Amino acid sequence: MSLRQVRILCAALAAIVVFDALWVRAPGLALFAVPFLVGARRARRGTTLGMAALMAFAVLYVVVGVNYIVANGIDVNPGDFAFAFVGTPVAVLLAVRAASSMKRPVAT
Repeated sequence: MSLRQVRILCAALAAIVVFDALWVRAPGLALFAVPFLVGARRARRGTTLGMAALMAFAVLYVVVGVNYIVANGIDVNPGDFAFAFVGTPVAVLLAVRAASSMKRPVAT
């Protein structure tokens, strides 16, 4: 597992959130991209606390995306489609990658 993959996934999620915010004209939604922008910029060291925070925000993204899909179905605008149907699988992948990067060997 490479930290570069985590950074790429963070950048992709941030871009999807900003695209949705611009499409639906909801500037407050763009604030949801901030943790992923910070993760894309600062995930070089791969600290456990940083990866745990990224995993928490990715899980929050998954919860929001799945709820949106269940509530609205597939009849959505392009911004919401990107957020829910593209961003949610990317967030699941980010959560898995962040969780796997937190595994450290235990000293015996």
